Amino acid sequence: MMSSNEQTEAESMAEEVGVVIGAACACDSISQERLKSTLDKAMDIVLEAATDEAEAATAVDCFNAAFGTGQAVGKSGKVDPQQVETAFIELERMLLK
Repeated sequence: MMSSNEQTEAESMAEEVGVVIGAACACDSISQERLKSTLDKAMDIVLEAATDEAEAATAVDCFNAAFGTGQAVGKSGKVDPQQVETAFIELERMLLK
């Protein structure tokens, strides 16, 4: 049994992509089409990594929390928009493999 502070692969992935996509939502240079496409692909991969419905639900919760964090940081102006775009491009490339 996994301890309460250990994350599954699906949960970890969800957090990683959630922060990047959340921050990207605040970046004017990234189109809504790119955001939606990347979000859809990322969620497909996260849900495929989940071993059951409960884990999938927890992963979605992790994504939503991370997305909110990323969005807040992106809107705060505390992160360079170019760094956000670079991270988003890298995420797009990883998802297309």
